[in-house]
Amino acid sequence: AAGTASPSGTYPCQSCVDGSTYAAAASGSKACLPCGCPANSYASGTCYANSNVPCFSCPTGATSPANSTSVFSCVCGAGNYLETTPVGFGQPIQCLACGTCPGGYYQVSACNATVATRCSMCTAAASCGANQYLSGVCSVSSNPVCLNCSVCGANQFVASPCTPTSNRVCAGCLTAANCTAGSTYLTGVCSATSQTACSPCITNCSAGMYLTGECVGGTTSPTCQPCLTSCGPSQYLTGVCQGRNATSCAACHSSCLACASSPAASACTLCMPGLVFFQGSCLANCPANYTLNATGTGCVPCPSGCVRCLASSPNVCAECSTGLFLVSSTGLCNATCPPATFRNASAGTCQTCRAACPSGSFLSTPCGATADIVCTPWRTCAAGTFETMAPTSTSDRLCMPCRTTCNAGAELVQLCSPTSDNLCSSCSAGFFKPAAGAGPCTPCITSCANVSNTYLSASPLCTNTSSPTCEPCTTSCPSGQYLSSTVCTTATGSPTCLPCTSCVAGQEYETSPCVGTAGSSSGSGNRQCAA
Repeated sequence: AAGTASPSGTYPCQSCVDGSTYAAAASGSKACLPCGCPANSYASGTCYANSNVPCFSCPTGATSPANSTSVFSCVCGAGNYLETTPVGFGQPIQCLACGTCPGGYYQVSACNATVATRCSMCTAAASCGANQYLSGVCSVSSNPVCLNCSVCGANQFVASPCTPTSNRVCAGCLTAANCTAGSTYLTGVCSATSQTACSPCITNCSAGMYLTGECVGGTTSPTCQPCLTSCGPSQYLTGVCQGRNATSCAACHSSCLACASSPAASACTLCMPGLVFFQGSCLANCPANYTLNATGTGCVPCPSGCVRCLASSPNVCAECSTGLFLVSSTGLCNATCPPATFRNASAGTCQTCRAACPSGSFLSTPCGATADIVCTPWRTCAAGTFETMAPTSTSDRLCMPCRTTCNAGAELVQLCSPTSDNLCSSCSAGFFKPAAGAGPCTPCITSCANVSNTYLSASPLCTNTSSPTCEPCTTSCPSGQYLSSTVCTTATGSPTCLPCTSCVAGQEYETSPCVGTAGSSSGSGNRQCAA
């Protein structure tokens, strides 16, 4: 039976031992086989007398010795590791290739037969604390670390500061021993933030300065000091400010309160109290042709052309030389006078011209070089004249004779006055004046009833220059003529004389004679003929 075996193949059968041996055949087993799995596989489970332990093959590429009892007995080939993460019960686990750490990561442990490569993120500079920096380089085999920044000691300065990725660099400060004697000297202060230096000793100064001191032992340098630019009272500045030479002060002459670069009496620029300045010297009084200035400290010449000038106003002449005239506005003497003035020869001055003429007069002559303006009284218009232009300050009154006649068609209606001419006005309606003259307008003729044998003419009409007239009527004709009518009116006008008709000889005879006089007994008429 399964789980038993007989070497002889006959009873009695020998029982196999659980966990140690087994006989899997239903009958005929001659021996109990030891429990276990062949090479390149592993056991997982329990071995019973009637069945061997379950065996599983190692993952592809892995090997194991016989009778291996764990998947971990499977060894993957070089460069691979056994992935032991269970995918499911009884499922074989695979061999995977060992990997490398990506950028920014480092290797914590190397890949072996059963464990993959382990990587971790490298430490970043941002994770370091204050006054720390990141030391080292992130690589597969190394991880940077945060270290405290170095602290500079005495006589050191910070050559480069501590940054998130670099340590503080300290360097020793220079000392006087580092400087070249006679040409450089130590400058600056050694501290954490500043360095000493060997600077060239000063050999030249800027304008207005001079050099003093020596370049000694790398510790001191010559210095530039300002030269004197001014001195006290009664002193003057001497010397040249250049190189190691400085200016100095020296005493002026005893009469000088200030002087110009010399102790001479003629080098004064200001005088001691009680003395007056004149052309570089200090005197008790001003020389001839000069007078004190406004402050009383110096002498000034009188203006050109002056015979005498005012002591209180040295620029003002009091009297001019012959041929020159004193201008009061400037106090100077000129050969000509300024505008609006004239030369007063007797006074020797430029006299101001009068600005305007008094009321009632006009400027007839303007101000000239040698005379004032001339003012003339305004004229008065005489009788029979009138004013045509009013007088002004620069022009006289203009007068014109009054008119004595009016033009044809006009008559005088207003008499001449001092300011207006005789006034002419056109004739009124029904009146006329045929010619210019002094006479008045007369009524136009409107009827000839009072004049025998006349009629009122139809032309001219009654205008301001013309009037109808009474024209004589024709009352008789010469021999051989007769009057055309016996009616003489404004409407018909005067009769005219017409030639008498002649009777045809041998055919007609005269029945009534031709009469040319309207006042005859038979009246005027043409000759009458009958056959």
